[in-house]
Amino acid sequence: MMEFLTQVPDPVWFAGGGAIGYKLLDFLELYKLPKSQWPNFGKLYWLALAIHALLGGGLAFVYVSAGQNLGAIVAVNIGITAPFLLRTIANQADSPIEVPDEA
Repeated sequence: MMEFLTQVPDPVWFAGGGAIGYKLLDFLELYKLPKSQWPNFGKLYWLALAIHALLGGGLAFVYVSAGQNLGAIVAVNIGITAPFLLRTIANQADSPIEVPDEA
């Protein structure tokens, strides 16, 4: 197991950390809400946190596998934006493709 963890490229770790960091920013905003509006910090909440990390790290892994040399700042940025990017792509897949009349 430890050998596998050491083989994961650094940008993947940075991206996963960026995704978790962004999700944890929600904690900083909790003081603005009454406790009755706080999220349920049950298993699904923590599962969502893990999925964010996997999405961020997975997207960085795709970049690294394609031969892109990612610095730490870019990798963190990829991790932060990965869930939004993938959601946008998924929403576009639901939209019909418009073909121009000239085609």
